[in-house]
Amino acid sequence: MEGSVADTDHENTLNPVHEKAKMSSRFLMKAGSIVSADSPDSDSERRDWNSFLSATRVSNKEHDQEEEDEEHVSYPILLLLCVSILAMIFGLIVSAFHYAIKYVGCPLGINGCNDSAKGFLLLRAVRDVTNGAVPEDLVYILVATLGALAIACLQSRLGAHSRFQLAGGGTVQSLMAVARGKPIRFRCAVLRFIVTSVYLGAAGTLGAEGPAIQVCTSLAGSIGWVLGMRAPATQSLLATLGFASGFAASFNSPLAGIIFAMEELGHVTKFVSKNIIVVILLASVAATAAGRATHGKWQLLEPNWDEEILTSSDGGSI
Repeated sequence: MEGSVADTDHENTLNPVHEKAKMSSRFLMKAGSIVSADSPDSDSERRDWNSFLSATRVSNKEHDQEEEDEEHVSYPILLLLCVSILAMIFGLIVSAFHYAIKYVGCPLGINGCNDSAKGFLLLRAVRDVTNGAVPEDLVYILVATLGALAIACLQSRLGAHSRFQLAGGGTVQSLMAVARGKPIRFRCAVLRFIVTSVYLGAAGTLGAEGPAIQVCTSLAGSIGWVLGMRAPATQSLLATLGFASGFAASFNSPLAGIIFAMEELGHVTKFVSKNIIVVILLASVAATAAGRATHGKWQLLEPNWDEEILTSSDGGSI
């Protein structure tokens, strides 16, 4: 009798902890961080998974203590140096992306490659061969059709996961990587780079910002995976870092990267805290600086404003 009463009391003591863990698991599942079909495949992943779930079992007192610690946190120099180096690499990747898209547009004189020396190479060749019998508009239509067929043939030979990663502009896939804490395969990032170059070189109408963000997000997660940082929480933070850096460098505006991280990424992951925001701000500035150093200061818009306002916004996307 006494043993059963003791067992009952013991179960009642553990029930709140179990219920809290179950509620946290259901919340993360709804947010996209946990997918029941994606169970851990190895012992190391299972340990990361268990440590990730155990992080949700925090009492209110411990949570308040963590908030107090955040106000007096000091950032290790090595951490800030590694973040800055990674962000500058992301900025260089975005700059290389823009240059690649520019030069693949030279045959048709698009994507900014429209000077007399480099641009319109294909149009001039067709005009010389046919003596002007083939209209230029027909050349644009044929090239766009062939480019779309090439991309369709490539996607038909890929698996379901790779096809999903190549669908759309890439921003949705990056947000899912942040939410789920799982990296985008580096192979998919390479395919995204190739497909985007072919698509925009064939007079496609979409921009390069979304694919550049996806490539940076994939690279951040892949680097962490190679270095052994495979816990979902860590992968989510790395994806956030790559996303914000790619966003800031793509739009040439560090404030855009940090504001987007605060506004959008906070809805898909709970790991974006005040301390992480400071690190993301550093990454956004470093990525934008690297992009400006290699690609120059450009503005997405040229408004008819006063000279003082234009000077104050020089180099930004406005």
